[in-house]
Amino acid sequence: MTLLKKLQELKESNVQDVSRLIDYLIEDLEQKWNQKIKFLKTRDVKSPVRWNKKDSWYDLFIPNDLQDLYDAPNCCYTPKAKLTDEEQANMKKTFFNFDKNTIIIPAWYGILIPTWIKMVFPSNNEDNETYDFVLNNKSWVSTKMNLLVWAWVVDNEYRWEMHIHLINTSNKEIEVEAWQKITQGILRKLSTFDVEEISQEEFDKYSQTDRWEGWFGSTWSK
Repeated sequence: MTLLKKLQELKESNVQDVSRLIDYLIEDLEQKWNQKIKFLKTRDVKSPVRWNKKDSWYDLFIPNDLQDLYDAPNCCYTPKAKLTDEEQANMKKTFFNFDKNTIIIPAWYGILIPTWIKMVFPSNNEDNETYDFVLNNKSWVSTKMNLLVWAWVVDNEYRWEMHIHLINTSNKEIEVEAWQKITQGILRKLSTFDVEEISQEEFDKYSQTDRWEGWFGSTWSK
């Protein structure tokens, strides 16, 4: 807050031109310092959690109500294109265990699980800067359970419910529980730029680099 306090002191000097500039700078800084990830829960699910203040990741959970997932058409086994509606229904009947409140993911299959969470991410005023939200593997889920997260980038202006796509990469059935901590997301700041098609001649001007002759594996022996 040192910079903000300094700017406020300058504003009190009553220099008119400086004051207008300081107003803008203070407003800009306050917006950046007060930015938060905002979320809406559409059904019964634990809130995203960052356990320690300086942790990078926010933990996300499988929803609490197994019946909600069972009834939801957007909760489905994958590869979806290879499964008929009847096969999907039969897999849910077979692998949703309401007594144990668990879901079984067969070997080498995946499941798409809605989080019942919609998010609003911070957004910068700069035209070429934005944030997205990246879902990734939790270490113990991937190493001990052999479950991996796919389809993991959530765009800044995406306003639908996020989904978790879990893939069983093992040769056996994997069982997950409703309410279980299953994946983690990180807010990622990035730059965005327009794309422009150029000619071969212009491309060649940019191509005189140290790796101009290099292709796959060109630095292997270095």
